[in-house]
Amino acid sequence: MSQLIYSILGLAIAVLFATSLNTTIFVNMQRTYSNETLSQMLGIGEDILEDVGRRGLPFDEEVDEDRYQGPIQYPLVHVAWQLTPAASFGGCVTFTACLDLDDFDGMVEIRTVEGLVYEATISVVYVDESDPTIERSTQTFAKKVTVQISSPAIVVGNEPLSVSYSRVFTYEGSTVDTPSSI
Repeated sequence: MSQLIYSILGLAIAVLFATSLNTTIFVNMQRTYSNETLSQMLGIGEDILEDVGRRGLPFDEEVDEDRYQGPIQYPLVHVAWQLTPAASFGGCVTFTACLDLDDFDGMVEIRTVEGLVYEATISVVYVDESDPTIERSTQTFAKKVTVQISSPAIVVGNEPLSVSYSRVFTYEGSTVDTPSSI
């Protein structure tokens, strides 16, 4: 009888150990999948911002040299209030349709990576030139372009997993990356 109890006890311990091991393996696989997905999402955000920068579009329609006739004197705009108001941002639906930086505002780009469909929404806002973490409601010589990437196939809680990636562009043409948020 005691051998039967020891056998059952040994079997129970083996089952608990196997269950614990499987749970650990499953959690590690989930973590690996999540990290790979986040890496893909950040890569999409970086690619889109590189595409925006590579286009070499004017900072604003008011500083687009193609709008001016005759000799051009720099800077084309001396005070920020001469730039396009934020309420007038947007207007293009594809990368090739955008004529200046703020035209990207509101654009949605769909990208597929390794079978997963991602939606990237671009927003453009004015930011403080000396502290790009501060958004401004009035015109400044710095615009932050943010790409918000999500996938309906990846849900955390009840919300799709979402990552944002930002870059600040200035009228002088210099750029600075800002930290991503997850």
